[in-house]
Amino acid sequence: MTTLVDTARTPSLFRAELTKLVTLRSVWITAALTWLIVVLVGWSQAGPVGEALRTNDPGLAPGASPETVGFDWVALGLIGIIVIGVISASSEYVSGQLRTSLVAAPNRERLYLAKCTALTAFVTLLGLVTIPLLSLLSQSGLGELSVVNGTVPASLILRWVGAIAFWDAIALIGFALGILLKQTLIPLFALIVVSQLSLMLLLLTPAFAYLPTVAGVLLFDPGLVTGSYPAADLGALTAAIVTFTWTAGLVGFAGFKFSTRDARG
Repeated sequence: MTTLVDTARTPSLFRAELTKLVTLRSVWITAALTWLIVVLVGWSQAGPVGEALRTNDPGLAPGASPETVGFDWVALGLIGIIVIGVISASSEYVSGQLRTSLVAAPNRERLYLAKCTALTAFVTLLGLVTIPLLSLLSQSGLGELSVVNGTVPASLILRWVGAIAFWDAIALIGFALGILLKQTLIPLFALIVVSQLSLMLLLLTPAFAYLPTVAGVLLFDPGLVTGSYPAADLGALTAAIVTFTWTAGLVGFAGFKFSTRDARG
């Protein structure tokens, strides 16, 4: 009977956690700014990038191609995704909110799963309304170089899927670090610094390609990495495994700590 009741409660618990997430002012403001900045900046830069492609401008980023125009701004949006992931976790430790959540949902494992699912759903939706639009607007600025000619090629759609999966993974990693550290500042700082310096770290050794912030980029724009660092090419399957392993490992470990430690942290 308990199992049946808990199963029936799972959808309502998910809805409750999703509602809690979207009503955090910092989360929806960050989501709105991420959408606005990524789409507008990507659109505004499509024309100049297209001209650089037509003239083989030496200042063009290595590995750039008409199909990948706009995708470099996915990394810009990563800052907002990190903020959303970390805040969705750290908010539980503000003013004893976690204790209130546990009163409403005593099963910690189910509560944690609902939080992860709500965050994934929210970030996936944000990705769906951001990344295809960014890509299509960028293609519209390329003129005759555009790969969209009446139909959208399957390869471009696969890039969208990879980019959205990358955002999901980084949001969940941010969430896991927020749960483990029970605060906002350190996981935010660490993830933002690593995400922005990942490509520079490849100067030291191609082993840094196994960071999730690099392997995730290989899922949708490998040329952004391999154009400058050919030795960092993991291949799509390996990149997906690496990204999944980091995400599953950190989320799983954070879930274990969430389920076993005191509600006060």
